[in-house]
Amino acid sequence: MLWQEVSSYDLEAKRDISVVNRKVTLNRSISKAVIYRPNRSVTPPEQHSSPRRLTLEVPDELLVVELTTSKGGDLRK
Repeated sequence: MLWQEVSSYDLEAKRDISVVNRKVTLNRSISKAVIYRPNRSVTPPEQHSSPRRLTLEVPDELLVVELTTSKGGDLRK
């Protein structure tokens, strides 16, 4: 689970503040990556098969990333 813990609303002006997404790159071969944005939909908007590198645009709302290794290995290695 990823998100930016930043203010995205101006209480005094009562308006949204534009927050620029931050890029996060995973340099690891994986079997599958499924990206969810639960604040918007239960259907995953992105799916990637066998990416060697995955670049994510992390917003100021929850981004859930499900990673599957090819052999069920540990991604921390």
